[in-house]
Amino acid sequence: MCACLFALSLLLLGPQGSSWQGGYLEDVAGEIIPYDSALPEVDTALLVRSRRAEDFIEWRTQPLQMIEGTDHIDLVWLFGMDANPRQHRFTLHGNGKPWLVFENPGIAEFGHWRVDGDFGIHLDFHVTRIDRHEDVFGFAVLRVPVSKIMPGESLHLKVEGESAGSSIWYMTFRAHPMERIRLTSRPALLKQDGEAWQPILADIVHLGDPVSVRIHPSWGRKQMIDLKLGANQVILLHPKVDRAVRQEVSFQFSDGRKQAVPLTVPPVRPWMVYLVQHTHTDLGYTRPQTEILPDHLRYIDYALDYCDWTDSYPEDAKFRWTCEASWPVQEWLRFRPQSQIDRLRRRIKEGRIELTAMFANLSELLGERACAASLQPLQEFRRHDLPVSVAMQDDVNGIAWNYIDYFQDLGVDVLNMGQHGHRALIPFDHPTAFWWQAPSGSRILAWRPDHYNTGNFWGLHTARFQTIEPALFGYLQGLEAKNYPLDEVAVQYSGVFLDNAPPGIAANDFIRHWNERYIWPRLRSAVVSELPRRIAEESGAELAIFQAAWPDWWSDGLGSAPREAAAARRCQNELAAVEHLVTMASLRGLSVPNAIADEFRNAWQQLVFYGEHTYGAAESVRDPSAENSQIQWAQKSAFVWEAVKQTAMLKEKAFGLLQPALLRSVKPTIAVVNPDLVSRSGLARVFVDRTILSREQDFRIIDSEGVQIPAQLWKAQHDGNWWAISVRDVPAFGWRSYLLEVEDQMEKVSDIENSEMAAQVEGILENRYYRLQIDLNRGGLISLLDKELGREFVDEQASWGFGQLVHEQLGNRWQLERFRLDDVRRTGLKADRWVRGPTGPLWRSLTLYGTGAVCEQGSEFSLEIRLYEQEKKLEFRYRLRKRPELAPEGLYAAFPFALPDFELKYETAGGPVDPETDMLPRASSDWQAVQRFIQLDSPHGGVDLSSEEILLYQFGDFQLGRFSERPQVERPYIFAWLFNNYWVTNFLGSQSGELVWTQAITTGRDSEMSSSTRFGWHYQTPFLTRVRPAGKVSNGQADAVSLLSLEGGEFQLIGSTHLQDGKILLQLREIAGRASKLKIFSGDGKALKIAKADPLGRVTSSFNAEIQTRAKATTFVVLNRDSWR
Repeated sequence: MCACLFALSLLLLGPQGSSWQGGYLEDVAGEIIPYDSALPEVDTALLVRSRRAEDFIEWRTQPLQMIEGTDHIDLVWLFGMDANPRQHRFTLHGNGKPWLVFENPGIAEFGHWRVDGDFGIHLDFHVTRIDRHEDVFGFAVLRVPVSKIMPGESLHLKVEGESAGSSIWYMTFRAHPMERIRLTSRPALLKQDGEAWQPILADIVHLGDPVSVRIHPSWGRKQMIDLKLGANQVILLHPKVDRAVRQEVSFQFSDGRKQAVPLTVPPVRPWMVYLVQHTHTDLGYTRPQTEILPDHLRYIDYALDYCDWTDSYPEDAKFRWTCEASWPVQEWLRFRPQSQIDRLRRRIKEGRIELTAMFANLSELLGERACAASLQPLQEFRRHDLPVSVAMQDDVNGIAWNYIDYFQDLGVDVLNMGQHGHRALIPFDHPTAFWWQAPSGSRILAWRPDHYNTGNFWGLHTARFQTIEPALFGYLQGLEAKNYPLDEVAVQYSGVFLDNAPPGIAANDFIRHWNERYIWPRLRSAVVSELPRRIAEESGAELAIFQAAWPDWWSDGLGSAPREAAAARRCQNELAAVEHLVTMASLRGLSVPNAIADEFRNAWQQLVFYGEHTYGAAESVRDPSAENSQIQWAQKSAFVWEAVKQTAMLKEKAFGLLQPALLRSVKPTIAVVNPDLVSRSGLARVFVDRTILSREQDFRIIDSEGVQIPAQLWKAQHDGNWWAISVRDVPAFGWRSYLLEVEDQMEKVSDIENSEMAAQVEGILENRYYRLQIDLNRGGLISLLDKELGREFVDEQASWGFGQLVHEQLGNRWQLERFRLDDVRRTGLKADRWVRGPTGPLWRSLTLYGTGAVCEQGSEFSLEIRLYEQEKKLEFRYRLRKRPELAPEGLYAAFPFALPDFELKYETAGGPVDPETDMLPRASSDWQAVQRFIQLDSPHGGVDLSSEEILLYQFGDFQLGRFSERPQVERPYIFAWLFNNYWVTNFLGSQSGELVWTQAITTGRDSEMSSSTRFGWHYQTPFLTRVRPAGKVSNGQADAVSLLSLEGGEFQLIGSTHLQDGKILLQLREIAGRASKLKIFSGDGKALKIAKADPLGRVTSSFNAEIQTRAKATTFVVLNRDSWR
């Protein structure tokens, strides 16, 4: 039976003839905020700050009654106020006239103070509660002479903040307090006089002059207490019970009132509460990153000192601390003396400090290779023999699916997810342990506690019994009401109620005193893995298994910086491809300096830092021009642009290493490098300097057989031009070289293989694969006919054109904060004109132009639609100049397909996901972060989509604001979400300047998962190219080279790393859904000795000619260097 059973009785608002009356009836004006008051049943308030003089709140009182024999009335309401040394003035107005001025208190103290005004008016503040933020709450009493009121009418009260540019605040709560008695049987057993007692809380709200009350419980002796204004609490001790008992408590007031209140006293559960202290790592938000990052290193020193300080405490009260992120520990280990590292190792061995595996709290921006790179700090842990077996992701409401496979290889068997729940549903309705399973069948014990600062919500950092005790009991009662199945629970907190907080020992002192007083609940200072491991040992076989992705509700914030998100996506793909160049050089036997491994590690680290979930300052939206907002975004965005710069430099260095193996001829050569383990054909982009080929010169590109390679101008620059060339059968993990003949060098060559050239008519774009029809009013296509299939892929009944830009405007941001969307307008952008582009050997196109409210004044958006000639593919290429706008808005590109009986899947980091079946319940359902592709499959045909830049999509319809338990994809509609500024904090409040996006689409008879995977990966990871000028003589290198190939299954190459010991580490994912025996061959067909490894390159099996891999698994493979050289 629930230990929170209580009986509630409401009494009259004071005895007959009282001057005390209700000071709140209803709102008139002002900001409304959810917040806890001095009474647990009242939790919303009107809020005003001392920011601008025009800010105010206003409300009406209850209709007022004249009381015979009194010359005044006392109006009572619930208030809250910022306790802060920065004191500011607030003016109270009555019926439009200023009556008095009060200030917020400088410190939080119980008691009361009075503020005198004009006309005999005064205002008393009675503080009955101090919350976890050290702010004050209680009852406000306004005494008003009868000359200032009209009987039967309400007063209009208004509080106005001074114009101080400050966030200091005052609240009036939106409920009329009533006198009442509430009895609660607390879920506790305390020690007193050598016996065990169950505390019964008598909570008496009294509104009026002081009175006394005699309390007579049916099981014990009477007691007399004096009641003050406001909330009065009395503890009644009941003998320990083993079964529920019905009791009654009588109350007799000195003014003659009586009340008897029944209650049930249930037995007490033997609660054990594990209190897990950590520092929540926000790289920014509270202060600039340059200040935050060094703090986290210093905190480790503090934690070691606090371990020493509390060595003499009782075992359960000793200081314990969990390092939430691995990056600070990595840096700390690099710059601390051995003696300090030895201290850390000893405390880890004792179980007083625990290290965790996640680099930081990461977003869904990062792909699979970047996620693997984020584990590099664990390499430093290994150098110092420091174990890590738990991962911790806090604040963020999801985590990449691929980590399960990675963690299993590393020996990490517990995942703690301390989710935030801000604008997010949280899986399960109470803390839950379950087995989280990857597509491969690997699994990890996942523990979903409540918020990562739950202990701070209680005020644990204050060590104040009056604050913590009711909150802790209320929390346990809430768990019981939700049928929480365990008698143990873990609760996280920080040393101060603040992100990036230093460690502290106030809670350890509190734990010691609590355990001296209470038998149950018992409190224990713990590291994060302690309770999950107990659960696994005691009931692991009974836990539920979820093979499901865990997408993040906060990924929409990544759309607030579309330019940087696009750069980060492209950079991840290019950096992984550049790593392959170095691997090729190593396989070719060329010298690779060990230092380059550190350079790659640093470039990946920059990308991981950008993928960390903190984007900016707490005030980034409400005050985007503030110095803190500006500095934090400058520092955050610098991570991605630094990664872009380093990747460009690494690409040049890598080609420099590989260059001796590339063909050089008496004519200029173009090497096209294939960074995949299968032979590839497709489009390659190559930059040719003006000194080698001017735009005016005629030229040809030919292969070794003399066949001309189709080429078309991609982009012109002053110093040269980018050309697109169509290449075929570039060898697996190798390259093919071509000759560039310029004017008089040209010889007769084979003709270009021309595609069928369909006649072009007005509003129609057509080639041998597709026939497209545009509509200016719908800003896109009204027909996409696959000529091979004879199937129309556009839903003509859709509200939006195919490819049309849709501008979304919200009436306000706060509706999403309240999990709804009822004030929204969507407008499709129309085109004013279209222009046909040049028809070349590689593509033909037309471009639509139009204007819209989203564009800079005087500028147009453009949508170029390209049909490719050498492959079955079309592209939608968007470009617009965005005007700055702080009002909430978003932009989509609509793709309403016509495809009956469809199934939709998309790739997350770790594999494909069906959003209706493959997601954890209550994980992000409104939008999805897509890595490489989206697949629509049906018996009538299939569609694959991919984009280099676009991360966010909504499926089936506009899902924004639905907050469903699971997404429902009812139609084959795909909405690419190009940007938004919907957050109220952290992310950017506006976007501006020129933005570009591309969406590639192909259709076919069906969509095999392996072919969809290849389409997405090959589109986003293009060929790498290198132009070499003509030489005096040829260097005799082969024109076509393959260095590695696979046999035994279908795998996608995720990454390759040249390890400092000369070994090669490959990261592969099985993509056909079949267990396989993997074999790897050198370019000359020799079977290589291979072994399984973990993500850091440590070998975990013996070297053999083949290894067994699981279906859909990510596998790390080390190549034995002696077997290829």
